[in-house]
Amino acid sequence: MNILIIGPSWVGDSVMAQSLYIQLKKEDPNCNIDVVSPPWTAPIMERMPQVAKNISSPFLHGDIKLLSRNRFGKSLMKFNYDRSIILTNSFKSALVPYFAKIPVRTGWLGEFRYNVAAIIEVLKGSKRLAKFSYDENTEKNDFVFILACNTIHTGKGMKAAPNAKLDDGLIDLVIVKKTSRLKLLLLFPKIFSGKHISSPLVQYQQVNSFSIFPESDSGLNIDGELIGNTPLSVTVKAGLIKVLV
Repeated sequence: MNILIIGPSWVGDSVMAQSLYIQLKKEDPNCNIDVVSPPWTAPIMERMPQVAKNISSPFLHGDIKLLSRNRFGKSLMKFNYDRSIILTNSFKSALVPYFAKIPVRTGWLGEFRYNVAAIIEVLKGSKRLAKFSYDENTEKNDFVFILACNTIHTGKGMKAAPNAKLDDGLIDLVIVKKTSRLKLLLLFPKIFSGKHISSPLVQYQQVNSFSIFPESDSGLNIDGELIGNTPLSVTVKAGLIKVLV
């Protein structure tokens, strides 16, 4: 098997990538591994016995140059690669194996993975029936999501709670109830600018406390970590911790 690796741009990452090359050789001792990498990592590649050939990348970090990537990819077709592994997390890095018509391409979504996961959840359209209370209000409904924030941003650049402040003693709730998938997909891009809170689909509340009692208990996602399960009750303890900045 002929394998093309799109190598990292940084020296430290290039050193760590050798563990992948060792594993590939363990799985298939006869595989041929070529690595596309920037010129400054070439001396490292040359010292790795697993790497058959180091191919110097003609692109500087951050270069897009679609036409040049197309030509470079086509120039690699003569090597008949069966598989490519992209170790960088940018879309443009995946273009060279694509233009080289390598049939199996494995990449890393990087920061975009959070957005992809969110879109998948929207498309699922799963029922989330729950009784939801905040301050003195209670309602039962089918919710797409209930997001509780004490800072403006969540995920990767999402301005989910544009009015949030760390020290105001309040939790900002972003509440979206069940609606069509199309409306949700059109709403999704607005969350990066904070304009979503002006949509009639979004209920935005700043509260001292809230509770969620779903019909079917589920895991709690707290800052990207699954910690505990519903039901959940939260109360803000304002000014409990002093932070020196």
